[in-house]
Amino acid sequence: MNMILWDMDGVIYEGRGTTHLAKGSEEDPEKFIERFKKECGMEGPLGDIDPKKFEYALSQWEKDHREIKTLGDLGEALTDLRHEYGIFTSKHTKHTKNALLRGITLSQLNQIMDGVERMCGFESATNGFKRNGKKQMILSNASCPITVYFKEKYGMSYAFGLPVFVIKDGQEVLYTEEMYGDPKIQLAGRAKDGFNKLEHLKGLVYKEIVNPKEIAAIDDDSVEILDYVQRNGGLALGFNVKYEKRFQEFGIPIINENNLEIFYEIVMNPKDIWKYCR
Repeated sequence: MNMILWDMDGVIYEGRGTTHLAKGSEEDPEKFIERFKKECGMEGPLGDIDPKKFEYALSQWEKDHREIKTLGDLGEALTDLRHEYGIFTSKHTKHTKNALLRGITLSQLNQIMDGVERMCGFESATNGFKRNGKKQMILSNASCPITVYFKEKYGMSYAFGLPVFVIKDGQEVLYTEEMYGDPKIQLAGRAKDGFNKLEHLKGLVYKEIVNPKEIAAIDDDSVEILDYVQRNGGLALGFNVKYEKRFQEFGIPIINENNLEIFYEIVMNPKDIWKYCR
């Protein structure tokens, strides 16, 4: 296995990258809640959401968890509206959570992510792969500036994520890797529609950038990615999995402990996989 395929949210760190960035903001969450209420039922990304259901779901989240006092709280709530309460889809979550981040500069983004605790064993694993000549790639639904941050920070070969718009010289343009860490460029709070992790990976295979037989992939959620890799001869592993049944249906092994040094050990010695997985 010569290509290590990293998911990011829930694998390299706990939680979601957009939530971590939102925690770095001092903006009042109430203004965003009011904005999203107004967008519900109107033309746009939240047009198919009933504003009353949105308001009720947020109030229920506060009863179940805590009062929404910060942008970080709201970021967590918006994630749970999809995964826990079922009123949001991926489209709704991407729109609302990216909206929270408008105005954060790319240098601030790097500083915030510097402070996010890495998953146990991540740095040991990625350094081990590097020592052994493995290429590493991040493919995530997190935004491109975050995936590129990790690529640059840890000397990986590739980074792909949700394309987002930034504000450069007063104009909204798509983010590119050349903008990495620029203190004059701000997140615009808006993502480009249409990004799909599996289709992006298939595109990389078609362009012969990667060979699925040479991939060792790890993911906490995207069973479709892992199934594609496994069916095409690569190594696919679930990690920090919340919904085990989906992984079991596709026959995807799940690492027993939330320690990425185990991922490294399995990649280097695949015959030992069942010593570490269920």
